[in-house]
Amino acid sequence: MSKKIAIIGAGISGLLAACMNAEKGYQVTIFEKQDFPPVNPSTIAGGMMAPFSEIDTLPLNFVNAGVKGIAMWKTMLDDGADFVFSKEGSLFVAHPADEVYLDRFVQHLNSVSGSWQWVNEKEIRALEPDLQNRFNKGIYIPEEAHLVPLLALEALFKKFISLNGQMIKQEVQPEDLALDYDWVIDCRGYAPQF
Repeated sequence: MSKKIAIIGAGISGLLAACMNAEKGYQVTIFEKQDFPPVNPSTIAGGMMAPFSEIDTLPLNFVNAGVKGIAMWKTMLDDGADFVFSKEGSLFVAHPADEVYLDRFVQHLNSVSGSWQWVNEKEIRALEPDLQNRFNKGIYIPEEAHLVPLLALEALFKKFISLNGQMIKQEVQPEDLALDYDWVIDCRGYAPQF
């Protein structure tokens, strides 16, 4: 008999957990207190998937997890979801007076990845035409990506339903579901704490 899993929250984390478990053949039900798509950080987030861009402030294991996350999104979203997910890289620029920060940033990049390149004014213009003649040099990191959060939620929801998932509009607590489900996964983020 297939395990029954309850997931509380239909944001990015909840829908990812739901899809991953439904793909394994589990019977998954999402409980969400709002209509879908819910108004929460998942629907208004920037959608940047830029682990190398954060290398100077994050521990290495976070960077590695971010790289794996980019690969996961590529496989998680069905074919035809190119409008949701794009892996076109990130561009770092600095005004001439601040170019020393680019040099410092490169030291951090070199410690984890060789997958970056210096770009000049002409290359910057080719990557981002709206930055015409404003910057002399920059750093291009081709392995970074972005997604459109609301469209990603909708694509994941569609996939979840196609995997025989069920969503119930109801506010619940984990203990409310413990007797009826084998596993209860709480994906409400910080909301339950306030």
